[in-house]
Amino acid sequence: MTQPMGQIIKMVEPGTVALQSYEVPDPGPGEVLLRMVRANVCGSELHYWAGRNPQVRAGCLGHEGIGRVEALGQGVATDNAGSPLSPGDLVTFTYFVVCQRCPSCRRGLFHLCENGYQWWRKQPEESPHFHATFATHYLVHRDQHVYRVPTGISDYVAASANCAVAQMLFGLDTVDPRPGDVLVIQGLGGLGLYAVAMAKHRAARVVAVDLVEGRLDLAQRFGADVVVNRAKESDENLRDAVNALSGGYGADAVIDVTGVPESLTSGLALAHPGGQVLEIGNVSPGRVAELDPGALTRRAVRLQFLIRYPPWYLHKALAFLAETAHQFPYAALESASYSLDEVQAALDHSARREVVRASIVM
Repeated sequence: MTQPMGQIIKMVEPGTVALQSYEVPDPGPGEVLLRMVRANVCGSELHYWAGRNPQVRAGCLGHEGIGRVEALGQGVATDNAGSPLSPGDLVTFTYFVVCQRCPSCRRGLFHLCENGYQWWRKQPEESPHFHATFATHYLVHRDQHVYRVPTGISDYVAASANCAVAQMLFGLDTVDPRPGDVLVIQGLGGLGLYAVAMAKHRAARVVAVDLVEGRLDLAQRFGADVVVNRAKESDENLRDAVNALSGGYGADAVIDVTGVPESLTSGLALAHPGGQVLEIGNVSPGRVAELDPGALTRRAVRLQFLIRYPPWYLHKALAFLAETAHQFPYAALESASYSLDEVQAALDHSARREVVRASIVM
């Protein structure tokens, strides 16, 4: 019997993609084959697209997304939360592997699994081909987590769960804001806007920072107390805005998801003595920012870095979205949808910040 064919996007080089076709694989033991429904363009793809990451010059694109179960491999009857799985179920999945055997996993640092990109970094020519979400199909491997999407969450919002929402939940838990704390969120793409929602859900006060007026408007709709346009306001004006909200003391925490190294430097100046700065957005090696270690030491600012998240945070992300579906205007984030053969346009428009978060609909 002839295997059906599927399609997947390959970045041939930064700035250029091609649509390629391969046989759709059967799932092996412990695996789940999905037919993709929707995938979002995340900031990581834009770094690759712009050629900013020297380690990724070609290959699959896309890691956020949702799909419907097409086939279950031997031994798979439930998702990782114990809910029954059947063909046709809408699910999301961790885009990375947690091997549970490497030194990081043995220390409980599952978000730093040294084999995390075992499949994601493979070229689409390598069997089983479907390693990324800009594709008609996706193969969930046995060391990935998969969870059913609860009812009441739109496809677009659910597609953000396996990166933006889970990542920022892990980030908010890391800085652990208390009610009334002042948080500065730098960068208001998908990750930053979800961070605004999570901070307000915890009754924190939020200063939201970006260069794009439309994103600042969205941050206000999500409840930000103060918005600052960095295209118009200086470092001093930003500090004044933070001090006005904090009584002159400074921010309890600064979360940077801009992907711009210089934002880390400006963010460090906003935290109060003993405050926290959390860096998530800068993921491309080789781009540097200036730091003043002496000043940071004297203020005892705590600087932390995060990448990925413990896999069960994906289940927490879905629960958060279900709980807050009527509290925040998540639908407003869906600014543009594209077909699979329009991925190049989706990436170009996203890179020019013409859309908040482009979505690929299969």
